[in-house]
Amino acid sequence: GERAAIRRRGASAAGFDFFVESSLLEIVNDEIKDLYSIVNSNLPVHESVDEGIHVKGLSRRAAATAEELREHFQEGVELRSDELMDLGPVHHRAVSIFTVRLTQHLPAEEEGETDQNVVSQLVFIDTPGAEKLGMDPTIVKAREGVIVNKSLFALGNLVRGLTKPLGDGFGNYKESKFTHLLSDVLGGSSYTVLVGTLSVGEWETSIN
Repeated sequence: GERAAIRRRGASAAGFDFFVESSLLEIVNDEIKDLYSIVNSNLPVHESVDEGIHVKGLSRRAAATAEELREHFQEGVELRSDELMDLGPVHHRAVSIFTVRLTQHLPAEEEGETDQNVVSQLVFIDTPGAEKLGMDPTIVKAREGVIVNKSLFALGNLVRGLTKPLGDGFGNYKESKFTHLLSDVLGGSSYTVLVGTLSVGEWETSIN
């Protein structure tokens, strides 16, 4: 109420309050699975004025310490898909996204002004390597590789579109749920860092 607002504007009040939440999801065959809640699967991607581009129904967990945040992540990792396919465990071919969300509550400096919430996100994305479909067909089914790596193919198309000269390319973020969720990560005011792993003896293929 008004008394709380007055205290927040007082000389001894903190400059702002903040809290940290996280979410963890997995994408297989363009279906989103909530790794913090086993009952949430095949979740849709929505856009709204308040939330922006987000996964509707995705659960978040608040964390007061770094250790608590780490525990939440490890618990979610244990719920990744363990189904076996010709390419190995599904979670080795799936995309996972771990998001750390920091919300800062900024109290109004003057009476009559409105408090503000500023939201920042750290998004960690783990993508598998694209399998070479030219391998022995008795070991790898081409169709299976295409389905599991659909997110990667869409990402490749998106990056190619974004790197073309202005006016010559088009970045289609909506080709898959994965790329749709990358709208804020690859655009806007975000800073993006790519970490790649090169396979020993397959430098040219890995770089491509």
